[in-house]
Formats: sequence, C-alpha cells, structure tokens
Amino acid sequence: MTGAALLGPGLPSQQLLRDVLDAVPAGIAVLRGDDFLFELVNPAYQAIDPTRRFVGQTVAEAWPDLAAVVLPLLRRVVETGTPFHADDMALQVARGGAGAAEERFFSFTYQRLPVDDAGRPGVLVTVIETSVQVRARQRAEAGEARAATERERLAVTVRSIGDAVIATDTEARIQVFNRVAEQLTGWKAAEAVGQPLSRVFRIVHAGTRAPCEDPVSKVLGSGKVVALANHTLLIARDGTERAIADSGAPIHNARSETVGVVLVFRDVTETERRDAALAGAQRLEALAVVAGGIAHDFNNLLTGVLANLALALEEQPEGAVAELLGEAGGAARRARGLTQQLLTFAKGGAPAKQLTDLAAVVRETAEFCTRGWRGACRFELPTDLWHAVVDPGQLGQVVQNVVINAVEAMPKGGTLIIGGANVVLDPGNEHELPGGSYALLRIEDDGPGIPAALRARIFEPFFTTKATGSGLGLAVCQSILARHDGRIEARPRERERGTRFDVLLPARPGEASGAGVLRERAASAGGRVLIVDDEELIRSAAVRSLRAIGCEVHAVRGSEEALALFEARARDGAPFDVVLLDLTIPGGEGGPETLAALRRIDPAIRAIVSSGFSSDPVLVDPAAHGFAGALVKPYDPRQLREEVGRVLAARRGPADPGDAPGGR
Repeated sequence: MTGAALLGPGLPSQQLLRDVLDAVPAGIAVLRGDDFLFELVNPAYQAIDPTRRFVGQTVAEAWPDLAAVVLPLLRRVVETGTPFHADDMALQVARGGAGAAEERFFSFTYQRLPVDDAGRPGVLVTVIETSVQVRARQRAEAGEARAATERERLAVTVRSIGDAVIATDTEARIQVFNRVAEQLTGWKAAEAVGQPLSRVFRIVHAGTRAPCEDPVSKVLGSGKVVALANHTLLIARDGTERAIADSGAPIHNARSETVGVVLVFRDVTETERRDAALAGAQRLEALAVVAGGIAHDFNNLLTGVLANLALALEEQPEGAVAELLGEAGGAARRARGLTQQLLTFAKGGAPAKQLTDLAAVVRETAEFCTRGWRGACRFELPTDLWHAVVDPGQLGQVVQNVVINAVEAMPKGGTLIIGGANVVLDPGNEHELPGGSYALLRIEDDGPGIPAALRARIFEPFFTTKATGSGLGLAVCQSILARHDGRIEARPRERERGTRFDVLLPARPGEASGAGVLRERAASAGGRVLIVDDEELIRSAAVRSLRAIGCEVHAVRGSEEALALFEARARDGAPFDVVLLDLTIPGGEGGPETLAALRRIDPAIRAIVSSGFSSDPVLVDPAAHGFAGALVKPYDPRQLREEVGRVLAARRGPADPGDAPGGR
C-alpha cells in the first residue's frame, strides 16, 4: 500500500494539508537548498521560540548558536538518506515571548525529502518538546532500570559465593538463600524464602545433640558479628549431618537501623576429619618418641628373658616344665611384637629383611594368637611354599593383626583357615604388582564378613567399626607390606560367608633360608667372640649360649674395656674372630664408633651389630655401615648362634651366597 492511498481517493487540497500541519502538536519545518533555508514551519515549530524568525532564514541565521552542530547533521542526512534522531537536545529559547531565555529540551528528527522542481534537496525537521513530566518519568524509569540491574548483580554475586549465605528479616524469616545454602540444607530457595530460619537451618551441638542457640536472636541481641559455636552440626532436610562453621552479622539500612541478619557458613566436615587425623598422627608421633626410648630398655630385658628361657628349655627339652617354658617364650616374643607394631606404624619402621621361611613364621604366630580361642585353626600351607626376603618380626605383626581380627569376628568360635600358594603374576595383573614370583598367604574366617561399603576403608588409619578399636591394625599391615613391595587385600569368601585376606610377597623360588645349615655350623662353631653390651643380663645369657657351642667368649660393658681387651689379645697372638657390638651404649661410644676403633687394630675383624631399634639404618643395612651381620633384640640363643656361626664360617673360608649379609 502506497503513501498516497493512505490519504484516500484523490489528492488532498492545499488547505487540508495546511490545516493538518497547523493542528499537529509536533513542530514541523521544511528546509531547502544547500544553505538549508526555512521554506515552511508550522505553528508548533514557531512556538519553540516566538522571538525568532524562521521562514526565509537559513539555519545559520535562525539558530546561529546551533549552526556548527546542526549543519553537519543535515548535510549527512541529505548525502546518505539516513534519518537522524536526537533525544533531549537542550535549547536556549525565549520564555513566553518575553525575551528572557530559558533552557528547554526537545527531541529532533531529520529526514531527507525529494528534490523540488528547482532541483533543491530538502530536509523535513520534526520537533517534539520533552516535558518536565516526561523527563521525570524517564528519570524514574532509568532509576528503576539501574536498581533492577543492581539487584540482579547482587543476586548473581550472592549465588556465586562459595559459602552458604542466608539473610533474614528481624523476625528471623528467610529473605535471601543462595545456591550453596540449597546444597547444604537440602531446601530449594523458592521453598525456603519466607520460612522461619529455625525450620530450614537446624543446628545442634555435635557432642550433646542439644539445639544450638538461634543465631538471629544472638546477632540481634548483641548487634555485632557473632561466630557460630564450635562443634555445630547442620541437619539437612534429608537428615544428613554436616559440621559447619562461620558467622552471623547484622544488616543495617541507610539510617543505621538493623533490618535483618545475614548468616555465612561453610561445610567443615572434611576439615575437622583431617584435623582429627592430624592430631591423632601427632599424638602417635609423640608416643613413638617415648616408645622408642622404652623399646630399647624393654627389648634389652626381653633379650635376657628369651635367652634364659631358651637355655632352660635346652636343659629340660621335654615335659610339663618344657611346655610352660615354651609358652613363656612365645609370650615374650609377642610382647616384643606389640612394641614393634607401634614403632613400625609411627616411625616408618624400615624392615630388617632376611630370607625367611614364611610358612614357619605364619604357623608360629597364628598358633600363639589362637591359643584359648573356642574355634579351630586349620593350616593349609604347602610344604614347598616359596621363601621370601622379609623382616620376620614385621611379617609376624601382619599375621597377628589379621588373625586377631578374624578371631574377634568369631567370638563364639568358628573355623580359621590359613593357607598359601606359589603364584606367578603377569605384568598388568589385577593386584597392581610387578610381574614375577610371589608367595600368597591366605587367611579366611567364617564370621559375618565386612560390608562392601566398608571394605574400601578398612586399611585407613584410625578407621574402625569396633567400640574399643584403635583403627591401626590393618593400616600397620598395609604399611609393612608396602615396604616389602607386597600387597594385602580383603575380599568376601567364595560361596560362603566370612572374610578372606590375601597377602602377596615377592618370593625367591628355589632358595631356602639355610637355617638347617646354619644350625650345623653353629653346633660346632668354635672361635673367639667378644661381646660388648651395657646390660649384664644380656652379656651373661650370650656368654652361656655361645660357650655351649664351643666358642671362647668374653663380655665387657663398654667400648673402652672392649678396646683394651681387644688390643691385648691381638698382642698375645690370640685375636678375636667376631665382635658382637651393641648399637648404643649410654655414656659411651656406640657400635659404629667402636668398630672403627677396633679396625685400626685389626682391619680384618668381623662384627655383628645388635639393637632393639629395628628401624635404625644400621640394622636395616648392616653391610653399608661395615658390619658383617645384625641381630634385632630381643633375640634368643638359636638366633645368636646362627648369626655368629654364619659370620665365623664366612671368615674361615670362601663365602657362599648364604653367608653374605644380604642373603640372611
């Protein structure tokens, strides 16, 4: 539809057009020519400033103060044909025709007109005054828009805060509720807003379970920032409990009046759990420092006890007394194991490894742990179970912990099965161990079993399902096996109820510990032995043990006596063959220092180091510190004789693989 059709049939009369222009409330002007001469203005345009003459005047003549701004705009409209519009243009015009100027605001639109018959370009100017009311409304709308933008910005900010935020009015009704608050409370913001805070934000004391004081009342009462009490638990909508911490603060308006309270809180459940674990570890570390000193003295005493029990058993190997002596010896070894268990976990406990008959260690430990138990312990250990290079004491701790757990799972009795097998693992196996030969130890019980949800956590330090448990037993096992390049796994038994623990250790197929050979050597060891130890009980027991196998034995308390006796025997042509040195001697030089002094007298001397600190680097790798062997206290006569016999045999002739310290 064309513009002409909108006017109705026929062309409008000139008078009609004049009447329309006169009636239009907007100011209209027609400009012609390159200098933009006012050809036509309607009354509304003239009313802008009645003191000015427009028709017959150029823009520069009619509006000299605006010419510099308006003329470039008019030329651009003519050249491009693109209309130009400007809102709120300020004009200095005569007020009421009296000649006094005032500032009024107008909206202008410039549109290009077709050229006239003379070929002159034209511009149609439309002017509408922006009234005070219109400007007030516009300012109000702009203010509302800015306020809406600010509210949205604040809402986005609150939603994005990493902590939970709840704001209430002075009646403790929720007004603001961010996304983290939704996550922690289980309430949606749309549901929570308008609710009483106590219904949504349920907090109790973690220890007493008593409801905590209403934080809004607390803040309003003090008028200050208030921290939430320690040990506060937030109970979510679904019953989930979380430890929370942070604070509440009053909200003030522009007149400093309190209009509400804002609560900012965060979930500190994991933080508290880590802090508790760290505190436990620190307590354990402090205990280890104390236990280390106690262990030295305790293991010295146990060495004397074990040695004398073993010597007494040699004098009376059969009968009721022999049985009692054997049980006393087992109890003494278990006492040493309990001390070592704490030290192993708390201090790292590097293992003192030697080639070991795994089946013998497992059987001896399990039999002791199950004495007096109502159930039955069945061994299914193959006679050809591969040996492994392990710390026998630490392996005994692993077996002890697992067996005791199994026994406690069957308080009314049951069946405990302890088996083993030789396995070869391929690379990339399910156990995540390097490929190779392994000895598998299997310990099974027919107790209630471990729920699948808890099985993944049983090796965590301090995790326990027992009311009196420490949560360290299985963590110790995992720690020990990691240092042996092995692994312990828990799984449900196949087709039966109960739990099965598998222990995998790198094995030495075809190698035996050589205990029988060592016993033969020890039985007729001979040789001259010097013992240096500050404990009289140990010295006397060691002297009796070695003299029984034909050794010439001398024992002294400290390094000064040892050096004097050693030098005298060397001068007399009867030097010592082996020296047994205590690692630490109160008030005197220890084993490494004493050995260095002895070597200045006899560079060929062979020495065995002894200590109750099994994790000491000298005990872990004696060869690296110049020793031919090592004995961990408490040791019994058999262990002492075997070690002395091995070192004597190596001194007398060509060493075989079993004689090397690494082959122990």
